[in-house]
Formats: sequence, structure tokens, C-alpha cells
Amino acid sequence: MANKKITDLTAKTTAGATDIIPIVDPGDNTTKRTTVGGLITALLSVIPGGSIVTAMLANNAVTAGKIDFSSLPFKGADGLSTTNTATTYGNLSSSVSMTVDVPSTGKVALIMSARLFNTTTSDQTGYVSFAASGANTIAATDANAIAYKVLSGNADASFARVKNLTGLTPGSTTFTLQRRTTGGSLQVINADLIVIPMS
Repeated sequence: MANKKITDLTAKTTAGATDIIPIVDPGDNTTKRTTVGGLITALLSVIPGGSIVTAMLANNAVTAGKIDFSSLPFKGADGLSTTNTATTYGNLSSSVSMTVDVPSTGKVALIMSARLFNTTTSDQTGYVSFAASGANTIAATDANAIAYKVLSGNADASFARVKNLTGLTPGSTTFTLQRRTTGGSLQVINADLIVIPMS
């Protein structure tokens, strides 16, 4: 046994975590032993960040149960009730904003939601949009907004919208929800904002 080469040993096609394998320690140039499980743990600890790309993952390999949704960037104002009659965009009375680092891809996914209420009895529209400052400057516009057109007074509804933003400048950017109305008194309730950097 002592004179056998490793290549002369009987092959084992299925290795267990406690199986022993030889390993060379370059520190003192001696052959030592470890286990398959120990080797896997060591390999995982030295894998460079970002080196595992999407193409390496099998379809459906990452399930929802493996994703920590609590770590998603999120800013909400549940219980918020802010009323304004301004016809130009401005911040909510309780600011709903968050700062993220736009990645080198220049892409983020932005999700905003709010409940809109208008006491006007005329044909008016309330908007909740977003503005950005920092590495990127974006003005709030109706085109980027969630909107509610009130045909009768004292009506309300909840809305959400997803915007995939591309071509942004990488760097720290603050996204802020803003509101305006074409007339009457717009009330914004329970406004939420999520911004997710995308690869």
C-alpha cells in the first residue's frame, strides 16, 4: 500500500462528505489529509465575488425560499396621509426616498405604489411620480407616474407601477416620490418605494 501511486488506487465514483483525500500543504511542502466536505468548504470561501454568473446556474436552481427578500432596498410610508393642491411636482409631506448605488450596468428597477384620494367633484387627475438626484438627475414627470383620474368626488384607489430604468450613470443616486394634481385636493396614502440595482 505504501508503494502505490494514487492513480493505482481503486476509484470511488461517489464521494461522501467525510471521505478522506490527500492534499499538499505548500507551507511546508508536505502531504496531509482533509475530507471532501472540508475541501468544498475551503473552495467556497475563496471563490471571488461575482465569479458565479447566471449561465452557471441551472434553471430553477434558486428558489424563492433561498432569497432573503428582507434585505431588498425598500422605503415605505405606511400610514402616511398627505394632502396637497399643487399642480406642479413636489415632495410628499413625509418624504419617501431612498439612496442606492447604481451599478456599472446603469440599470435599476423601480417599484412605487400609493393610494390616491381626491375630494374634487370635477374631472381631475392625481399623479405620484419620482425624481432622482446625485449621480443622476431625473425630474418627476406624468409619463413616469402612477395616475388616478377622478370622475366624482371622494373616490380613491390603490396603484403600483414598475419602471425599468436603463442608461443611468453609475454612482450614488437618491430616488424620491413626488406628487401633483391637475385640480382639487389630492391625498396620498401609504406610499411605498423599492429600488433594485440590476446586473
